[in-house]
Amino acid sequence: MILFRRLLRCGLFFLAAILLWAFSDTLLWVPCLILGLFFAAVDLRGIDKSPRKPLDMEAERSDHAFGVLGKYVVDSDESYGLFLKLHDWTVFVDVKEDKLLAKRKEYAMRLVQSKSELERNLKKFIDENPDYRGRRPTYVGLHSDSAEHAEVFWEPEGHSLLRDTSFIEK
Repeated sequence: MILFRRLLRCGLFFLAAILLWAFSDTLLWVPCLILGLFFAAVDLRGIDKSPRKPLDMEAERSDHAFGVLGKYVVDSDESYGLFLKLHDWTVFVDVKEDKLLAKRKEYAMRLVQSKSELERNLKKFIDENPDYRGRRPTYVGLHSDSAEHAEVFWEPEGHSLLRDTSFIEK
């Protein structure tokens, strides 16, 4: 929810509470004040969100070398893919095992070989999209129907696309 809506929602309840308190002989201003405080706490302070442990891909990564395809346990699930290091961030490239497996493997290895170009495009993408400045890529999912497209999952809460070595905002 955008900040304007958050401010509008709690602001309307506060305004209703003030108006009811000033111009009414009833106690309807009390529930409006309570709702205003509730929405201020939820929308502005984020008390409804559970604290998330930061994802530590380094701790999850086993002692296998970067750029080696294989089965790895990532986020408690066994996945086929490889680890890649981009700007000191460990990124797991998840390769879907289906009829396009050979092409997906080829694309994953091309990502490893073009690491410097990928890092350059990642920096350019972050510079052009300020929403991604506080985030870091954690997974590249090679799951689409086309073996040349990938999804990039960011921590915290982000999603973009990868075509060849170019990042695209979704």
